[in-house]
Parts: sequence; C-alpha cells; structure tokens
Amino acid sequence: GNEFTEIGTYVFTAKFTVADTDNYNGIKDKTATLTITDASILGITAKVEDGAKFTTVNTLDDLKKVLNVTVNTTGGDEATEDYELSCEGLRDGGKFKFGLQKITVTYTDDDGNEYTTFVEIGVDREKVALPVFKGGLNYTGVAIKPTVDNFNGYDSALMTFVTDKLQSGTVVGSYKAVFALNDPENYEWATVTTLKKAVFAAVVYDGETEEVTLLAHEAAVDWNISKAVLTATKKEGALPVFASESYMGAFSDVVALKYYKDEACTEEVAADQLAYETQYFVKAELLDTENFELDASAAQYTVKSFSYTTPAKELTTWDKVVRFLKANWLWLVIAVVALILLILIIALAVRASKKKREREEQRRLEEKAERERREEREEQRRREEREERMARLSQAQAPQPQYIPQPMPQYAPQTMQGGQPMAAGGSAGGSSITEAQFMQMQAEFATMKAEQAAMRAEQTAKALTDQQIAQAKTDLQLANILSRLGGDQVMQSGVSMQTLTELVETTVKRVLAEEKSTAQNAAATANDSVAPAAAQVPPDAVMTTVTTTKIDTTKKPVQNVQAAPVRTVVRNVVAPMPVDDGRVFDVGGFYTPADPVTDMGFGEDENKE
Repeated sequence: GNEFTEIGTYVFTAKFTVADTDNYNGIKDKTATLTITDASILGITAKVEDGAKFTTVNTLDDLKKVLNVTVNTTGGDEATEDYELSCEGLRDGGKFKFGLQKITVTYTDDDGNEYTTFVEIGVDREKVALPVFKGGLNYTGVAIKPTVDNFNGYDSALMTFVTDKLQSGTVVGSYKAVFALNDPENYEWATVTTLKKAVFAAVVYDGETEEVTLLAHEAAVDWNISKAVLTATKKEGALPVFASESYMGAFSDVVALKYYKDEACTEEVAADQLAYETQYFVKAELLDTENFELDASAAQYTVKSFSYTTPAKELTTWDKVVRFLKANWLWLVIAVVALILLILIIALAVRASKKKREREEQRRLEEKAERERREEREEQRRREEREERMARLSQAQAPQPQYIPQPMPQYAPQTMQGGQPMAAGGSAGGSSITEAQFMQMQAEFATMKAEQAAMRAEQTAKALTDQQIAQAKTDLQLANILSRLGGDQVMQSGVSMQTLTELVETTVKRVLAEEKSTAQNAAATANDSVAPAAAQVPPDAVMTTVTTTKIDTTKKPVQNVQAAPVRTVVRNVVAPMPVDDGRVFDVGGFYTPADPVTDMGFGEDENKE
C-alpha cells in the first residue's frame, strides 16, 4: 500500500507465516532491493487529432485545442499542456496563411532544458459568403444603380463593390452587381469556388452596352427592379389622379381613360369628340403592365366605370373675368363699400387729429399771448408805482429855504428813550425832517432797489431752465440783502451762503471803522467849527438838527449810558439828502444795521462792537 517516488535505494523483506505448522515447514524470509533513479527525457511528440481542419481564419490557439503533446522519458511517456507553439508568416491577428503550414512545438523542463518537435497542418482558404440584395428598388422610368447599402452581408474588410462592372437597369427585371475579394490568396467565395470566369452583357453606361468578364476573385450577385405601384385619388365629378412613389414620369403614357355614353361601356366616344358639360362613363386602362402594378385605389377604376361630367367650354380671359364678377358681385360690392368706409374713417381720423393739433396750437398761442399781456400789465403797474414813489420822494426832497446857522444855546443832556435820542429843544428855522420821515425814505429807496433787481431777475428768468430760475431767485434774495447793506453790488449766479456771509462781515467791519472814525473827528472839531456859508450849501441839502454828545469811549457801553457827558452841543447842520444805503446811525456814531446782523450769522458781541 506504500508508494515510493523519491530517488534512492529501498530494501524490501517478505515474511511468510505457515498456518499449519504441523504438516508444513516454514518459509524463509525473502529480500529484494528497489532502486529509484532520475528519469531522463528522451524527447517530445505532438499529434493533431483526427478530423481537425483549419482555414485562414484560424489561429495557433485554435490549433492548441486539437493538439496532443507527450513528453518521452526513460520512465515512460507523459502528456503535457505546458508547451509553446510558433509559426512563421502568420497574417494579421495571428491567422494562418493558405496552404501547408509547419508548426513548431517547444517544451521546457524544470532545469530550463528545451525540447522541440514539429507538426504540419493544411490550411484552406476561408469561405466568404456573397452579399444578398435587400430589394426595394422600384421602376422609376430612368436608369437605376444600387449601392452597397442595398445589400446584406457586405463587409468592406473582406470585399470591394466593383462599381465599374455594375449592371444598371432601366426597366423591371434582374441585373448583376459585382463584388471582388480583397485577399483572394487566403479567401474564396463560398458559392462560386469553381468559377474561373463569367461573361454577361447588357451593362448600360449612359446608354451604351458592353460585355463584362469576371476575374477569379470576383463574383456576380443578382439584384432586381420591381414594378412601380400606382395609386389613385378622385373627387366627386372629377377624373382620378394617378400617382406613384417611385415613378416620376407622365402618367398619360401609363394609364389611358376611355369614355362611353352608357354605363355598360359599349358605346365609346373619342376624347377629342367629347361635348361640353355632358355626362359620360369612364374606365381606366393600364397601358404598361410590365413596369407598373395597380393598388386597390387605382384598380377599382379599371374594373368598373365611373360617372364624369365634362367641364364647360373653355373661356377667354375676359369671359372668365365676367363670369367671376357675375358669380361674386355681391361680395365684390361689400368689399368695395368696406374699402371706401375704411378710407373715409382713416381720412376723418387724420382730419380730426389735424384739427386737434391746430386747436392745441391755437390754445398755446392764446395762453402765451394772455401771459404776455398779464406781464405787460404787471410791468405797467410796477412802473406806475415806481413813478408815484419817485414823485413822492422828489417832493419830499424839494429844496428847503436856507437858513444862516445861529449859535444854539447849550442844553442839558437829553435823556435816551428806547435807545434813540429825543428831539432837541428847538431849531433855528424849524425846517428839519423827522426821524420817521428819514426812515420812510430809506425804506422806499430799499424797496425800489429790490424791485429793480426783481425785475431784472424776472426778465432773465424767462429764458432760463428750472435750475437757473431757482438760482436767479437765490440771487434776488442776495441782491435784496446787499441793497440794504449799501452800494450797488454786481451779483453773479452761484454765490454760496459762505461767500455771502464773508461779504456781509467784511462790509460791516469796513463801515463800522469808517463811521467810527468820522464820528470821532466830528466830535473833536465840533466846538471850533462854524457853519459853512450859505453859498456853499449844495442844492440838495436839507436843514436838520443834530445833537452831538461827547462820550468817553474808553468806558464800557453800559457805563456810557449812565455817565454824564463831558459836553453837549446842539446846532443846526446843513447836510445832503440821505442816501438809501440801508444804514441807521445812533448817537456817538455807533452803527446799527437795518436788519439784525444776528440773522445773518453774527453774534451779540459783534453787534455791540
């Protein structure tokens, strides 16, 4: 039951047992020696299974499936699959070439020793099936040539469509298409293995016919042209209309219509003898039965007749027009009336639109004229008011009788009431103007200047934009303010509040300095000066009474009111008519603006100064 496979020497002893020792002698032990040595490879053999066939489409892998390889050793033969195959001149893809091929079989043992043998196989050409025509080509009336898309089984890797040997067809029938093998050395047609050459005729190329000879690797395949199928459609009282999906020619050569007087179709009438507007019975007849076939819609007109009424006599163009007018006169009248109404509506709409624009333009002109008249009346009213004020002012400024100033007695200092000095105890001539009159004249001058500035701004604003009108209104307000400060200031558009504030501040300080200096000089020379001669008085001078009080300016303003003056002189002074500079002077030359300076950004301390 033991197996010995390893190389070496083995001694075996056989021992015998006698069952009947009384009657038999025992057997001595027997010894045998078994020696196992390394087997030597004598070679390999390879054999292809019986019946195996190969073509040019097979490869070495296909051969290995039917090849038996045996390793021959000193210890016996042993089959193996551990071998390699090789062959010279294989084609692309490892395929065999046509003919007898010698295959090398190589076996390699564990020690790297190689043993080889050879087998020969016969390789036949691969069979290639011919393409098969799909069908579907119907009669068209012109020459037809199929393409490779009309054949099943076409493989461009194995074959080529020979177009210069293609047999074209013009009528219904069978024709030839030629295909050639790309590799005739290793491939052959499956169904024409014995074909060496074939000859066929009736190959049409642009109307010419010639014979075609096939080569050994070429094969002809049948293709055919089927009949064109005719269909028919018919409207009541009209002739049927024949059509075909493939045929593109005239159907008058395919189907003939025959006319009969009776329904049984026994009395035939020639087509050129048909009477106008007459009923006939018609049957269709297929003229070309070789290339056409009728479907059910067309066949019914060849089996039985149908009723047909011929049309009226063919009319001239004028007759057709007259007939059309007679048949459709009502609709034509309606169309014409509708067109006329549409034109009238459009014309009225245009006229109304034009009148509306004219009325609108007239209204704008009237509004403009009325606005100009109102402006003229307003301007006339303003001129009359200004002239009236100027007349009153001129009358108030009329020259007064001139008086020779007389020394005035000294009076006790007058008390202050409401921040203004009381009237002096008398005057030389009693012709001085009151403070109220003086203030009124100043106000009228200021109003006149403001109105003049407003008029200039209004005239300018007529042609200005909204933004410029707003700026002009701002300039008017600035002009009113500056006119009250004194002097004619030229305003420019775009004056900011900061610029106006700086201008007012500079003007106030300058006027304060000038008036303070003038008041101090007048107070210093009051006692020594004498009234000017009457001849030196200007014509526009007026007689007024001025009380000059010498005040100690080194003291604070509050103390100045309570302290006793150093000297008080009351005298008549001849002075020119006050100019409308918007300024009012208090006793001692202190400057008090007509409008509170504090309203324009100055503080209380600056006002006192």
